[in-house]
Formats: sequence, structure tokens, C-alpha cells
Amino acid sequence: MLSAKEYLEMLKDYEQAAADLYDALADVSWFKKAVWKNLSAEGDSRIEKINKLIASSENDKNLITLKSFVGTEAVETKNFVLNILNLLDAGKISKREAVRRIADIENNVVESDLYGKLHSDNLDACEIIEALRKGIRGKISILNIEKKKWF
Repeated sequence: MLSAKEYLEMLKDYEQAAADLYDALADVSWFKKAVWKNLSAEGDSRIEKINKLIASSENDKNLITLKSFVGTEAVETKNFVLNILNLLDAGKISKREAVRRIADIENNVVESDLYGKLHSDNLDACEIIEALRKGIRGKISILNIEKKKWF
């Protein structure tokens, strides 16, 4: 079974892959460049929050626990995002198709509540976890708006 720290590392890798994809979308965008750069910056902010949780959990192994069995959803999600990034970089999919795919993946992140699997009795850690969940919900709102404009 995964430890909370291992799971946090997986979430961090997913967030980094998503931020890299949003940077790539910004690089090929003119009109929506600010939207993608903002999503990337928000991802960087979530990575900082995750790093804070990881550092805190190293000092207190029981600070963060996993509510239920956690599989490999975070790793699979990261791999899906990296696949989109690779296809976009190789010119195998359009920007429009990349937006559609990432919106679908991010919707799955919300539905599977990847951050909701984390639990802590520590107030500061709980606030960070809730901020991560809120950030994902905000990101998906923006992505769904963009997806509707394109499809």
C-alpha cells in the first residue's frame, strides 16, 4: 500500500505534467496565451502546496493519511497528460484536440477526487488539502469554458 508521501509525490508529478502541457499550449497560442499561462502558474502553486505537505509529513509521519485504498490513478493521469503533451509537441494532434483531451482528463481528476483521498487532523494541512481540491475545481471550470468555445 502506498504511503501518503508516495501518493503526494504522484500528485506532484501529475501537476508538473499538467503545468508543462499548459505551457506548451501557451507557446502555440496567441489569443488564449494568458489563459494557459495562468493555468500553468496555478499548477506551480499547487506543486508548492504539495511540497509543503511532503515536507511536513517527513517531520510527522502521521500528519497525513490516506482515507481509502489508493491505486495508481495519479500516475495514470500524469501519463495521459504526458501523452497529450508529446502528441502536441510532435504535431500529431491539434491544439483544439489537446484542449478537448486535457479537459476530459481534468474532469476525471475531479470525479475521482484525487486530492480528497488525503486526510489530516492538522488544521494547516487540512487547509492546504482543501485549497488543492478547490484549485482543481477552478481549473476544470476554466477548461470546460474553453472546451465549449472550441467544440
